[in-house]
Amino acid sequence: MAENEAPQDEKDPKARQSRSRSSIRFPYVSLSSAIEGTRMIHEKAGGQCDRAQLASILGYSSVRSGTFLSRIAAMKLFMLVEENRERGVYLSERGQAIVAPVDDSSRQQAQVEAFLSPDLFRKVFDEFYGKPLPPEAGLRNLIETKYGVVKSRVVPTGRIMLESAKYAGVLNATDKGTRMVRPWGTPPVEPEDPELSDHTGASDEKAGVETVNSSRSGANREASPDVENIDPALVALLRKLPASGTPLAPKRRKALVAAFNALIDFIYPSQDDDAY
Repeated sequence: MAENEAPQDEKDPKARQSRSRSSIRFPYVSLSSAIEGTRMIHEKAGGQCDRAQLASILGYSSVRSGTFLSRIAAMKLFMLVEENRERGVYLSERGQAIVAPVDDSSRQQAQVEAFLSPDLFRKVFDEFYGKPLPPEAGLRNLIETKYGVVKSRVVPTGRIMLESAKYAGVLNATDKGTRMVRPWGTPPVEPEDPELSDHTGASDEKAGVETVNSSRSGANREASPDVENIDPALVALLRKLPASGTPLAPKRRKALVAAFNALIDFIYPSQDDDAY
């Protein structure tokens, strides 16, 4: 049995077919469907419920339904919900930030982090961040031969990944190809640390993903002393920039250059200027 398989429930027949072959974790359900399930827990169950209640809320006749098990597994893999014996299934901080956001930027950032939680999605993002994705056939070959997705799941998994990337706002289609990018207004996404992402089995699924997420939101994103000395207005402008390699319309480029030049002139006056 492969140790690093998609965390589908053991009662899901599709999961049993691929568990012995796939070597990376991936959801059987898109991010949008997982978020919709999370939203229904928030709106119809006050943020937590047991599995029987959740199945009813989502319109499934049984907690043993393969589609229900795949959906709840995806919700957990995207780290939108957590589950334990005392509380049942309940919203995580990330799920709360998405379905009941304080502001739009926090919701957008939480959706990006949710998309990056599955090992497969994160690895493809890291490999093609700011670069054109391969064509459809090439992408299928990539996730099968390089990342170890079982052959019977390659086509639906590729579709689910692209749908989820588009929903999270990390997919940018242009006349020069489709790229993985970060949405405007969200912090830069740090490359994954291989040492932190070396998950060794389903039993450490939560801990492993949490470790990777902690590195992205903690030490790896702390500002260096040099960055801390940069004027906040300039930092805010830099965060508005799209990913490297993203084409800019002439009007947008001109506006960004003008704003940058004006800030530089204001923040760093020349010696001949009057002091501010």
